[in-house]
Amino acid sequence: MLAVIVIAMLAAVLSSTINWLAVIWMVIAAMWVVCARTNQLTAEDWKQLYDTQSKAYNTLRQTWASTNDELVELRGKYQTLDDNYLKLSKQTVEVLSQTSEAKKTQSKTTRKKKEDYTEQELARIKNEMKAGGLIKEEE
Repeated sequence: MLAVIVIAMLAAVLSSTINWLAVIWMVIAAMWVVCARTNQLTAEDWKQLYDTQSKAYNTLRQTWASTNDELVELRGKYQTLDDNYLKLSKQTVEVLSQTSEAKKTQSKTTRKKKEDYTEQELARIKNEMKAGGLIKEEE
């Protein structure tokens, strides 16, 4: 279109009688074609930029959504593990308390009090302590 206008301007200027009004309108038409083409190219660039940014945004949104879904899933797994840990902790405490109770009752029954020793056992213990050097022999 611009080439046709330029050729028409040259023909009008080179003719024997110059129609200045036609030349002015041709110059205006040429400027309009240039502006229209510039606007079209700018619009295409903006559309391309918009499409690129839209695709990037959609990709980011999908990534965020999938990451959020994974986070929810992992929180569920963590809660399950935490519940199992609490259950095992309670069981361990119960087993330890039962074991502790059993040891207390067992140690009470197996341990003799000092009063329960016979005279012979007391004499034997004193002799062993003297032999080991834990107490001095009586004079």
